[in-house]
Amino acid sequence: MSDMVRRIDVVLFLATLAIVSEGCSSSAKTAAPANTTTTSSTKPISTSASVRTSTTPSTPAPGSSARTTTPGPQTSWTRPSLRPDGTIPVAAFNALLETSLAAWARSPLRASVEFLRVDDTNAFTTTVRVTTNPDARAQADVVVTADGLPDDSVHATRFAVHLTRRGDETWRLTSARWSQQCQPNRGHQDFTPELCV
Repeated sequence: MSDMVRRIDVVLFLATLAIVSEGCSSSAKTAAPANTTTTSSTKPISTSASVRTSTTPSTPAPGSSARTTTPGPQTSWTRPSLRPDGTIPVAAFNALLETSLAAWARSPLRASVEFLRVDDTNAFTTTVRVTTNPDARAQADVVVTADGLPDDSVHATRFAVHLTRRGDETWRLTSARWSQQCQPNRGHQDFTPELCV
């Protein structure tokens, strides 16, 4: 039953984002706010959910009631440093989750967005994909890809977060990794932690 509630929670969350985005789009067509975030979602397939986010500056135009629709940060957490071996330390964030009573601690998507500070990216598009095991649903994998970076060497970065659900229905990060793809003629085209030139 809790799995069904969690799945409904993800679907409702994505539907809410789509509704808010649709409500903002009519004013955006005539005079785009100086700083808005547009989010569109795809219908979850099986046990996967996806959110695709495009970002532009975030200060609404005068007289505009546009709101940010990205599932952005809820705390003052800052993304930890990326290690050269492709790992990202998770212990400090798990300690934050231990003391947090926030609703986002019960969602692998929202916990990962908070951990990675998804809205801090300068990417043209950011895609988030959540996958859970259909049998146990006690584990989840979240992959965030920031594509179209305004960098002369790095074209895209990818973050892979593995989470485990605890008995109290909150999630903890088991591991987190990062990788990057270089711009054409600037290095590797696969996602690896190797440096670009």
